[in-house]
Amino acid sequence: MSNTYLIQLQNQSVAAAAILLAIRPPTNRPIRITRIKLEYNGTATSTQIRYQFGTRVSSFATLTNSVTPVPLDNTAAAAVTVGGTAEAAGTSGSYATTLGAGTFTVLFEGAFNCLNGLDEFYGDFSELILPAGSASAFELRFPATPGVTANWTASIYFKEA
Repeated sequence: MSNTYLIQLQNQSVAAAAILLAIRPPTNRPIRITRIKLEYNGTATSTQIRYQFGTRVSSFATLTNSVTPVPLDNTAAAAVTVGGTAEAAGTSGSYATTLGAGTFTVLFEGAFNCLNGLDEFYGDFSELILPAGSASAFELRFPATPGVTANWTASIYFKEA
């Protein structure tokens, strides 16, 4: 059984369309996304927020933060994926407002109310998978400046298997 890991962007102000989190599989293990979350804690004003989840190939963004995956089981080994800012193979990072010139393919998109947040689970038959050594990276992003801009937290839960 594979371990579950978490990458997270915490308490971020978002000034424009932005990549919130990105992860690219290592050369020797696929990435299976099991859950994504978007949360906001800045105001009591209700507004709808649009998001997209998809893949980007080549000409990646330069991310602001390197994010080291955290194992959710404290007895688990460290992830093969490590923190990085270039969306290189086997890295994960957070936040970019320059989205990169590579083609972004939307796998799904939607909207949610900022007061409720977004919490999407993917079971065994609906996990989102990128194969080992993929030329693409998963990205969770806002395609436009959100109606509320401060205090965003984004999370991606994944397995390497």
